[in-house]
Amino acid sequence: GSGVMGDIRLYVLDGLALSVGGMRAGYGLLDNKQGEMDAINARFIDSDPITPNNYLRLDGGYFNVTAFLGNKIMPGSRFNPYLRTSVMYFDWALHEDGRGSEVVTYQDRPIEGQNLGFGAGIGTEYRLNRRANLDLSLLWGYVLTGDEIEWEGLQSPINDSYYWTNTHFWNLSLGLVIGI
Repeated sequence: GSGVMGDIRLYVLDGLALSVGGMRAGYGLLDNKQGEMDAINARFIDSDPITPNNYLRLDGGYFNVTAFLGNKIMPGSRFNPYLRTSVMYFDWALHEDGRGSEVVTYQDRPIEGQNLGFGAGIGTEYRLNRRANLDLSLLWGYVLTGDEIEWEGLQSPINDSYYWTNTHFWNLSLGLVIGI
């Protein structure tokens, strides 16, 4: 998948920052349950089936708490590694064929919603000069998109696991931090 994001960061202590921001992202699906999709797609009588052509749109906002470790473990270095936790809110939808296409429906209800999520990650800043840092991070995200009541019947005929459950994703980002 791909996307763009931006935030405003406030350094509240030496080594601690709070940030608030937004993102516009999404990714395609992967069919790694061979033989199971035919049974589940038979339930999509009045709509298109779920396929690898579908696109999960994840647009939303987040609040991060970032703990910088550089001054503690690498004083004087240009690298400033950190740990990050996130609370997220997403407006999401499963689209038929990319962002902007029709939303997939199940039992005459669109597969979409607005849900909370959370994440945790690691990263590092690299000081370019006094006012600019290069930022590289890896964040694992978990969005509460699953609803066994809303999407009743979307479980596997083989092991009763749900096809439409909560969403996990990895976000690898590279950015520029500019100080004011």
